[in-house]
Amino acid sequence: MSEAAPKILTPEYYERLKAVEQRHPWTQAMRRLSFDLLERCCAGIRNPRLLDAGCGTGLFLSQCGEKLAGAVLTGFDLSLHGLQAARTLGLQRLAAASSGELPFADGEFHAVVCHDVLQHLTVDESQRTLLEFARVLRPGGRLVVRTAARRGLPGKRHQDANDYRQWEPATLSAALDHDGFEIEFMARVNWLPSLLADLKAWARPKPQGDVGLNLNPNDGAGWKGGVLTKYWSLERQLVLGTALRPGLGHTLICLAKKGGALDAAGE
Repeated sequence: MSEAAPKILTPEYYERLKAVEQRHPWTQAMRRLSFDLLERCCAGIRNPRLLDAGCGTGLFLSQCGEKLAGAVLTGFDLSLHGLQAARTLGLQRLAAASSGELPFADGEFHAVVCHDVLQHLTVDESQRTLLEFARVLRPGGRLVVRTAARRGLPGKRHQDANDYRQWEPATLSAALDHDGFEIEFMARVNWLPSLLADLKAWARPKPQGDVGLNLNPNDGAGWKGGVLTKYWSLERQLVLGTALRPGLGHTLICLAKKGGALDAAGE
């Protein structure tokens, strides 16, 4: 599976991504966690304006319409393959764009969501991207980031490359602070599944760069999918409801606030 894993921006990548998003319990759990954070920061805002940065096949953005009443939903992606899939879900406000040069006005959005994009950017590209997010957010607006966290047991740490790099909490905090964001929530997630994956990979060569989309959509079926669903539900409750922060997990998620007071009035 790993040797044939499709790389981002290929048609095969988005075909598999669509199936994984619909059926794999990991993607369902991660969407639920982002929904919970968005509902916190958009509470009391009439017709919140939301930007999905790197919207891929559009499933998360389309489901935001069900979770956030009256939300004005906008998405962009570098891939036309992803945008074509997103349009089949009825999404209209879509753009082909780079995250480092957004075709949106200053202060246009109450919230920006960025899932699994930063790991595909160089240091300079990620800094330009965060600056653009700060520009298009309203004062007091929120940014939800999910990105790949540094993974691997000692001696088997993932090696960054030009096409892919992983983040430490301190590195992401410093980058957001540099651009005027205040961290409101940050946690590694996927604790036990990540540890098991690292142990399983111990005998393999040290991974480097983008290893492609390895998730199998069929893992969501049967007893295994049921166990994973229950585990991630419990982990989400612990992450959101307690201060428990183990130094485990291949996924890093963060909620950050742009400086200033948010105008809750809609348009």
